[in-house]
Amino acid sequence: MRQSIDESLARLQTDYVDLYMIHWPRRRMHVEPMLEALDQVVRAGKARFVGCSNFPAWLVARCNAVAERNGWLKLVCNQVPYSALNRGIEVEVLPQAVAEGIAITTYRPLLAGVLAGRYRAGEPIPGDSRGSVDRRLQAWCEKHAYRIERFECLAADEGLHPAQLAIAWVRSAPGVTAPIVGCSSIAQAEVVLDAFDLELTDQLLAAVGAIFENDDEQLRSDDWLYFPKMQRTFELIAR
Repeated sequence: MRQSIDESLARLQTDYVDLYMIHWPRRRMHVEPMLEALDQVVRAGKARFVGCSNFPAWLVARCNAVAERNGWLKLVCNQVPYSALNRGIEVEVLPQAVAEGIAITTYRPLLAGVLAGRYRAGEPIPGDSRGSVDRRLQAWCEKHAYRIERFECLAADEGLHPAQLAIAWVRSAPGVTAPIVGCSSIAQAEVVLDAFDLELTDQLLAAVGAIFENDDEQLRSDDWLYFPKMQRTFELIAR
């Protein structure tokens, strides 16, 4: 890890990063040496804070309990997938963030373009899009076509681009610090930047939530980046 941060800083041509994160949990993780190494990175002045990505709430709590017991810096951020159609983190992850003051940065707020009007059920996937290499996107469009159509109609009724409504909805969720949005063109950037100035009414937030209301199938589905599996696994921490 110490070698990795040095290599990253060299590539970035900077002396430190604001946030240094563990990406994915691994099976049989050794939490203590990982947290000690993260603490040393910060104390060496090479990062200001440390965090994680795709950690279930129980694992964040376990890591921070170990860090507190040893006088090491705690994980202050969890980066997770979240969108109106991908709401698995509403179970435990977001409530933990609110209760314990953990920052939540959310990636895939547009579900890789599915909520941006990029794809249509039954229509060919554009060859220059992520959907051309990720088969899940077409499957999501087909499975949730009716919900997506209702969502796009709601955005149009409000005079908004679907991407703006999707991002603003995520940004308004309790516990979310900031959505992470990727753009492949200036035109896309101009659309999504306006979303960060939108303040949605309670009625509009509820309308979006009702279209994509969570159900048991959604919370169990392995499509939602394995959070259901990680919530009940016994294999992430070494014994």
